[in-house]
Amino acid sequence: MKLRLPDDAARPVVLALVWTWVGVSVGRSAWWWLAPTAATLLLFVSRERWAILAIAAIVAGTLAGLLSISRERAVLEAVVPAGRVTLIVTATMDPAPGEYGEAWLLARPAAVVSGDQVVAWQGPPILVSGQVPGGLAAGEQAQVVGRINQRPGWARGTPYAARVSASSVSEVGAASLIVGAGNAVRDRVVDQLGGDRPAAALLAGFLVGATDDLPEVDYEALRRSGLAHFVAVSGSNVAGFLLLWWLALGPIGLGRRRGILGLAGLVLFVVATRWEPSVVRASLMAGTVLAGRVVGWPIDSWTALGASGTLALLVSPELSGDLGFQLSVLATAGILAGHGMLPETWPAWLRTPLGATLSAQVAVLPLLLAVFGSVPLLSPVTNLMAAPMVAFATMTGGIGTILGLAPVTEAGVVAAGAVLVVARAASSWPQVGPLVATAVVGIVWMARSPRWRPLAALAAALAISGPLVLVSPPPRLAAVFLDVGQGDSTLLLGASGQAVLVDGGPSPVGLMAALERYRVEDLALVVVTHAHEDHAGGIAALPGRRTIGQIWYPGGLHSGESWEQILIGAVAFGIPVEVAVPGMVEVIDGMRLEVLGPLRRYEGINDQSVVLWVEAGGASLFLTGDIEVAAQSDLGPQRADVLKVPHHGGSTSDLDWLAASMPRLSIVSVGENDYGHPSPEVLEVLSARSVVVRTDLAGDIVVPLTGDPLRMIPVSSSGRAP
Repeated sequence: MKLRLPDDAARPVVLALVWTWVGVSVGRSAWWWLAPTAATLLLFVSRERWAILAIAAIVAGTLAGLLSISRERAVLEAVVPAGRVTLIVTATMDPAPGEYGEAWLLARPAAVVSGDQVVAWQGPPILVSGQVPGGLAAGEQAQVVGRINQRPGWARGTPYAARVSASSVSEVGAASLIVGAGNAVRDRVVDQLGGDRPAAALLAGFLVGATDDLPEVDYEALRRSGLAHFVAVSGSNVAGFLLLWWLALGPIGLGRRRGILGLAGLVLFVVATRWEPSVVRASLMAGTVLAGRVVGWPIDSWTALGASGTLALLVSPELSGDLGFQLSVLATAGILAGHGMLPETWPAWLRTPLGATLSAQVAVLPLLLAVFGSVPLLSPVTNLMAAPMVAFATMTGGIGTILGLAPVTEAGVVAAGAVLVVARAASSWPQVGPLVATAVVGIVWMARSPRWRPLAALAAALAISGPLVLVSPPPRLAAVFLDVGQGDSTLLLGASGQAVLVDGGPSPVGLMAALERYRVEDLALVVVTHAHEDHAGGIAALPGRRTIGQIWYPGGLHSGESWEQILIGAVAFGIPVEVAVPGMVEVIDGMRLEVLGPLRRYEGINDQSVVLWVEAGGASLFLTGDIEVAAQSDLGPQRADVLKVPHHGGSTSDLDWLAASMPRLSIVSVGENDYGHPSPEVLEVLSARSVVVRTDLAGDIVVPLTGDPLRMIPVSSSGRAP
């Protein structure tokens, strides 16, 4: 029960990684001069061998960091020709979805086309946006026709010198042999696992890190349950790939050729997984071990970690600030150090995976707390449950997709689906901050000693049950105007716990988090006021994840991507969908809901919003969606206790109508935006005789529907005060 630290042979290599990281970090900062100063002091203070190594590592890291900053500055300051151009470019990434159905990618110019002439131009990286074909892959060449603008910036941690608004993008050249082979492996996996099944998308993430088709809400569930690292593609994935690689090679991969062919396979794997930082770290570490075997020099794991990490930082110093790389190195170091942390009297099937999980979690804990502010309390439990499923899914999925064996692939999908079940269930488990997390680490440390083990067990029970017992009950017979950013979402909570949701904001992640805050599992009614993404986007993930009694929508010809997903989900899970027409009335758990609009078919989608009048506990609410002047004129003034201000308080409202409808309490659901919401004129009119509260300033706004509605309870999910 002790930590397994690097031995005398490996310790200098691991320390070289630490010192190199320090040098790179200061080299890439404004304090770069600290590195040579520290190196000089070390040189004068000590002549020991470790001091010379430290000096060399710090100086090398600092120089690498300075050079990387210089390269990035050169890209951002590069001068490119402005105006309309035709370029031949090499894609450095796969196309990524952008706004309004467009896509974008980073590319490096190779030539400029002028008439019939093609002039070579090895220009700086540029960002191409427009109708980029989805079939274009990293490493392939494309002809881009469009307008180039000198607008430098950053995308996914990479600087670019200019943006090209492309009118056409067409593939004109294949990738190199090794990149093409990696692309073929990736395409094979993605094609076999394509579609709208979250479990299949998760399996693609296990195999090659392709998570584009994984619903955002499921990725968040993986993160909140402590399982997101399984789709980051790291050491276990590399080991699984190498095993499959050698099995596929058969007799060819035996003997001395095993290491050489393994190195080739690693290059293929790095390309297929799109050289993510965690992949680079794990592959370099595995490659170091394989290279040592090829030359007859056995290399232990600590030496491989130190050597591969140092090499990665010297070649790509920007990795020093990459969260994925940092977590990968820390987790690996934790696993190596804590390999024997649990008593040997425990059964191996429990001791080995639990020890690896606990030690990795402890190693990355400070970083996760610094970045996210909280960590899943029971992450070791979820990892212990999910790890065997992930291993089975990866092996069967890899064999099935590459060989085209559908039943084997489906077995992997089923196992991945089981991981999703664990993630979704555990995503609502307690998240803890620095204080509790530190206490948990202390409990684990105490548990190592038989003397302190009973006390550790008691403390663990209190740590687990405390967050569950101390949570206050959700409000009853109340309207909660949720803080969902730039969008609308209102949760109506009945007298005995039934709930109605009116709109869901733009993000499924934000909406699911809100429903968890108020412990809402069942929704008697969901109302989609209109098909805009800032109202319907969050609801798209609800079917199958929450029980829904029925869905109302405004009808008409207006549609959108999220609304289409809602309809597909409603059909799949047998949820009744009904057009909301004026005069419809529904009484749910002490709340009376009446549809006031839309009164006719409007040309504008905002005016087509479902308008609701809600009465409960002696209070009245007027929920207006995004109606504008036309619909407001048809409805006429409506005097309610509480008004959900139309269209996020935008200038699209009739000020006279607002004045005539003056409520006691006005709620503006708004977030950071470029539309000028809320309008100063609207706020001025409402503030004259109404209390105005905004979600972007107050967070969630809980309005009791019994007694005085002005006795509102602001509940901020982001620490903001009203």
